[in-house]
Amino acid sequence: MFHFRSFRSTYILITCLLLGSCTTSQNLIDRNWQTHQLLVSNTNSWTLQGRLNIRQTNNSDTVYINWQQLDQSFEINLSGALGLGATMISGNQDAIILQQGNENFIEATDLGDLSRDYLGYEFPAEALQYWIRGIPSPDSPATMEFNENQLLESLSQRDAQGNNWLLEYDRYQESGGLNLPGRIRMRHPDYLLTLIIQSWQIQAGSS
Repeated sequence: MFHFRSFRSTYILITCLLLGSCTTSQNLIDRNWQTHQLLVSNTNSWTLQGRLNIRQTNNSDTVYINWQQLDQSFEINLSGALGLGATMISGNQDAIILQQGNENFIEATDLGDLSRDYLGYEFPAEALQYWIRGIPSPDSPATMEFNENQLLESLSQRDAQGNNWLLEYDRYQESGGLNLPGRIRMRHPDYLLTLIIQSWQIQAGSS
């Protein structure tokens, strides 16, 4: 046992020396991630197109999504949402409006409650505007893991309603000089959301 510990300690020491030092390597990872996170956080005007699969215990549906964000204002167009047809959700920090086809619009103050009541699943809007860009929400503690490119690989965090979500990221794509997610799996206690992002468009001057 003594020889095994000595060999293990020597191996760790050599590994640290090859990397320059364990402390320096970790600081480099942190510094690169923090720079990336800051750049993405400051990018607050963008458009994405893709599709969202909602999987519940005995049901699965696919929603096509077009999301336009301009600072605090947004417009999310959905089609094929659980048989409801074309749906538009728009809003800002003051109010949320949901419009389905030619029906009268519905106004609310909370997108999570609105989407749960009328779409059949909860849309964690406050956190999702960060999660969708591959960064944690600043509103609650987060547990993160990174891939070899120092981009977010998994994220565990609670939304504004206190529900814990586990997010898994891959297929990053470059847009506007940023690496942004191409696929996100979002695991809620009651369902699984898988977002496939086909394209990102970063608005000029948004970062």
